[in-house]
Amino acid sequence: DLSHPLRALWRFPWERGEATPTGRARRATGAGPDRATEAPFHGLDLDGVFLPDVPSAVYEADLAAAVAQRHDIAPHDILPHFDPARAVVITGRPEMDRALTEEWLARHRHAALRVECRPDSMPHETTLIARYKAEAATRLGCTHFVESDPAIPAVARRWGSR
Repeated sequence: DLSHPLRALWRFPWERGEATPTGRARRATGAGPDRATEAPFHGLDLDGVFLPDVPSAVYEADLAAAVAQRHDIAPHDILPHFDPARAVVITGRPEMDRALTEEWLARHRHAALRVECRPDSMPHETTLIARYKAEAATRLGCTHFVESDPAIPAVARRWGSR
């Protein structure tokens, strides 16, 4: 019976505006749909999307060297299409890397993007990072999410992300 509102479980494509922060606020007032609130709101992974991933072997050998190397990598020549005013970077990088991450984005002309980092206390495990990204994307109302690690979407589906 699809006549019952089951938005906690899934959304149909034509309901995506209700997922965005402005769409939810508008609907809470009782107002109907509005094209401006139904525009896509992108969540973007950072490593692998904006810049190439540093191989995991480098991280395992020397974490400090890997972080320094990652900070010096140039961005990809081609990025996914997104409106910076309607996008957020949701990264698996820990909160302690926020300043370096925001500096890297600013250096490469993406200073306007909001950055969501995982808590420092969260271990660097694919399952936990996938859950964090799925919950952040849902909380922030992302209608689209661009991820570079093929394991993340598969794990995130188990957590009920949309």
